[in-house]
Amino acid sequence: MPLPLPPPILPPGDVTGGPPRGTEAVRPAGDPGGPKLHRHDWFDEAFYVVEGEIVFESEAGPFTAGPGTLVYAPRGSLHGWASTGRLQSRVLVVCTPSGLEDAFRDVAAAAPDEIDAVWRHHHVEFVDQSTGSTSG
Repeated sequence: MPLPLPPPILPPGDVTGGPPRGTEAVRPAGDPGGPKLHRHDWFDEAFYVVEGEIVFESEAGPFTAGPGTLVYAPRGSLHGWASTGRLQSRVLVVCTPSGLEDAFRDVAAAAPDEIDAVWRHHHVEFVDQSTGSTSG
């Protein structure tokens, strides 16, 4: 399923030469969406919760984060997050180095049967929590 490209808050890597890239992820109240459990080996991510409640999932287990919480996911770590859905949530996401915007762009342009291959091309691997199997 294509994921919408979050709006940028920093210039893309092709403009800056690769420094951090930031986006803002907004989920309306009642929408428990967010990226499923995954890992990538080419960039680190930091998540700053601006408003709402987010449930982060990591190798250490799930935890809930509210406004003012900063969560760091180093490259190679298993992680994902979802809004609790009770309130609108806003999360600032910063990736370093930049490049995730290329993955979102390519996934948005891909046919449904090509999406897993596109994620693999960008070195993003999703993990099925119920079976432990990987895709993408």
